[in-house]
Amino acid sequence: MRRTVLTALIIAAASWAAAQETTRFFAAAASTPGANGTFFKTDARLFNPDPTATITVGLAFLRPNVDNSTATEVPVNIPPRQGVALDDLVATVFSRSGSGGVRLRSSAPFLATSRTYNIGDGSSGTFGQFIPGLTPDQALTQGILIQVVNDPAASGFRSNVGFVNPGLTAITVSYQVYDAGSATLLGEGTRSLPPLAFSQINNIFSAIGAADTVVDDATVEFTATAPVLAYASVVDNTSGDPIFVLPYADTGTPVMENQPPNGTIVTPAGNVTVQVNQSVNFAATATDPDGDAITGMEWSFGDGVTASGLQVVHTYAQQGAFTVTFTATDARGLSDPSPPSRTVTVEAAAATLTQVQDLVFTPSCARSGCHAGSSPAQGLNLSVGQTYTNIVGVASHEQPSLNRVEPGDPQRSYLYLKVIGDPSISGSQMPRGGPPLSQAEIDLLSSWILSGAPNN
Repeated sequence: MRRTVLTALIIAAASWAAAQETTRFFAAAASTPGANGTFFKTDARLFNPDPTATITVGLAFLRPNVDNSTATEVPVNIPPRQGVALDDLVATVFSRSGSGGVRLRSSAPFLATSRTYNIGDGSSGTFGQFIPGLTPDQALTQGILIQVVNDPAASGFRSNVGFVNPGLTAITVSYQVYDAGSATLLGEGTRSLPPLAFSQINNIFSAIGAADTVVDDATVEFTATAPVLAYASVVDNTSGDPIFVLPYADTGTPVMENQPPNGTIVTPAGNVTVQVNQSVNFAATATDPDGDAITGMEWSFGDGVTASGLQVVHTYAQQGAFTVTFTATDARGLSDPSPPSRTVTVEAAAATLTQVQDLVFTPSCARSGCHAGSSPAQGLNLSVGQTYTNIVGVASHEQPSLNRVEPGDPQRSYLYLKVIGDPSISGSQMPRGGPPLSQAEIDLLSSWILSGAPNN
């Protein structure tokens, strides 16, 4: 009894193994015109290795860049130990034109090959590439295509790169094209592939903006969010003769071109105006697209002074307009090529009452018989310690509609108008009996009033 059960289990297991689905893919198939007057067709050959049973293989055309999970299968019956020729596969089996991938599957083992070729001018033969039937386990999440070529000359070569998603979930493929001789990144891109989608990048060097770059030894490195079938097709520009390139699994870390960091000035939010000897606070942020550490954070304040750090303070000692820049540098020594900037305009510092007193009022006005002593003219005492309470916000005797000093507004300040000899003000120009104030002295008084006429 035990032997009978064991024999039955062995037979069942063998039957189950024999019934396992066989799936293969043609990564590319075509019946379509191509570049430079070419026209590509695909001939396929299927073979049934079983010596006794006829098998059925279902063929589904995988259209470019769309979900093909519900694609209709065309059945092809193959007698025992025989093959089937499917010439111009896309046109005759699928009644289509264009290019795409092909999925082939059966409940029994089978073999599949194809040849995609340029029919040329129809009189001098054909030129083609062998494309095998790939199995799903040949799909890669990280791979590299080598011996890819680009030369835009009529006697040169062009290269197409394609991908087929063998799974039922959407995936994203990222690819980088390098000059293999120097490891120089020539360009990169991404492709989104819906379930069972085919996607070909025609003339990949043109797609990455390097159409005129001559490279006789390039690589295409790719990573995918799930296993993907990949290939390259290098085509002779003269004959239209293609060769088919399959990828190698790539377990190394791709050499990525170092991208520069990005700096941003956050404080001040815009251009600013300050006074001489007034401090300005600066703050910035810095990021690196490669994730490299930011090791350099340099400020140049435009006056010959520099500083380091994300937050700094600087004081300008002279008037002028200064361009401030912040430059971030990554751990590999690459700096932000377009550092952000701000313009700081530095004006003369506002005058103080003490300065006005010492340089204007005391030498020119605060003297006996004028605006000092026990009976100052017009009740205006400009002596030290008396000036502020006598002028700021105090109406003038001569023109009460105007204060002697209106904080922030020289043109509404009677005293200022009086010293400049404004014609709207009656009486003689101050200081009476002496020469007019110099322009520097007038500017000093104006600066103090404009700053709010503080008691400082």
